[in-house]
Amino acid sequence: MMVRYIEEEDLKVLTEEGFVERYEKECRKGITYKAAYENVEAVYVSIVGKRRYRSPSAFRQMIYRRRKKTFSPKL
Repeated sequence: MMVRYIEEEDLKVLTEEGFVERYEKECRKGITYKAAYENVEAVYVSIVGKRRYRSPSAFRQMIYRRRKKTFSPKL
């Protein structure tokens, strides 16, 4: 059995927060949102063996819900 070394930066994509941070970093490179998502998803797949999100739109929906929850006022 061969043990593969995984970079610390790549390990961060295993968490939701790390995935989003890596996605935002990719977006700052000036590529499309979809390409940025696919780049991060490829890193995730290389580690886990399956996709984290069904599609780029499912990922964007998660971001929308997360931001809505974060910024909603507490009554």
